[in-house]
Amino acid sequence: MHDIRIHGSFHASSSAHVLRSSGVLAAAQLAWHEVSHYSLEGYSWLEQTVLAYYTRAMTALEPNLRLVWAKTNETATYLSGKCSSHLAWAWDRLPWLSEWLHAQVPEAVAHVAESLKELLVWLVQSCLLPALEHAGSAVQRGWQRWVDSCNGEASWGCLRDHLAGATYSSWLYLQSTTAALRDWALAALSGR
Repeated sequence: MHDIRIHGSFHASSSAHVLRSSGVLAAAQLAWHEVSHYSLEGYSWLEQTVLAYYTRAMTALEPNLRLVWAKTNETATYLSGKCSSHLAWAWDRLPWLSEWLHAQVPEAVAHVAESLKELLVWLVQSCLLPALEHAGSAVQRGWQRWVDSCNGEASWGCLRDHLAGATYSSWLYLQSTTAALRDWALAALSGR
């Protein structure tokens, strides 16, 4: 884990004195220490228990999952055999049903239904599909970057290093944001 140290220039500044004397700096360092401590404990617990529980669960559930899969396939085959004659009958009657609906439904309702259909097709083609493609490619790029950064090995050690780096970056961002807010508050108070 990265050791968080505040840079010497920050300690030397008058704002560091203000933060220290107000207790904000000590509180932030204490909070950071607590978050880091409990994050490491949680990670250690996950590392020790998740693999063991996953192995036990798969050992216990695998025979049942295979049985469920086999029974689902048998049921689907049985239903398709029983329903094929009914589906063929319905398919033969479909043109008649379409003509009957066209004769019974008022033109305005049909027009509204057609407009809704066109709207849904447009939403799916213009919004949903591009969004799904973008999300899929973003996930794939993110995964590839992670695998590349781990030299092709997706291990707990690499994940720990990434989490530590993200935590460290978050801490630096918090420090920078605090400094910017402090500078803004001092400027606002001094009337600049």
